[in-house]
Amino acid sequence: SSDLPSAVPSATAPTLCLLTPHLADSTAEAPLRRPTLFVAEPLAEVRLLRGGRLVWHQRSEQGAAIRGPLAWPLPPLRGGEAFTLLLRPLGAEPGAFAMVRLVGGPSPRLAAGDRLLAALDQDSEAWLRAVERAISSGDLALATALLFAVEGPSSPSLNELRLEVFRSEEHTSELQSPCNLVCRLLLEKK
Repeated sequence: SSDLPSAVPSATAPTLCLLTPHLADSTAEAPLRRPTLFVAEPLAEVRLLRGGRLVWHQRSEQGAAIRGPLAWPLPPLRGGEAFTLLLRPLGAEPGAFAMVRLVGGPSPRLAAGDRLLAALDQDSEAWLRAVERAISSGDLALATALLFAVEGPSSPSLNELRLEVFRSEEHTSELQSPCNLVCRLLLEKK
């Protein structure tokens, strides 16, 4: 179909930094039902496919890049529900997409995420503690999901951490993950 990107050889596919959802082995497992999509680089286009069919897309308008976190544009994820996330950087050829497999976490994990979000409400200190607990327990997917969640509160401490992670990512090698940066930046703040 014309809605699907043309195949791009892996050697020429763009490389992007996906801040959230957390990427491990080319699959991003979302610990929250409404994951925030956040890529460090400016984008020309974002597409979501389910079962090979286009279910949502956004294109930049008149050269204005898509920037910053994007709220989940579809109904809440179900446990194990899978999508293909296609990301085209600004300035890339029309068929040059980075591809990520995005999967909703297991149903009990998503339910735990629902309870956590309800308990955190808009208490910025509680959000920061929840990010720290997720890192301490090794749950880097939840740490980044909470840190960059569009429904999260705004506070000087959270905003500073978000900005530090985002800025650090601009100067990071491909071998360092944003989660390692979150971990390092939180430890430096203690």
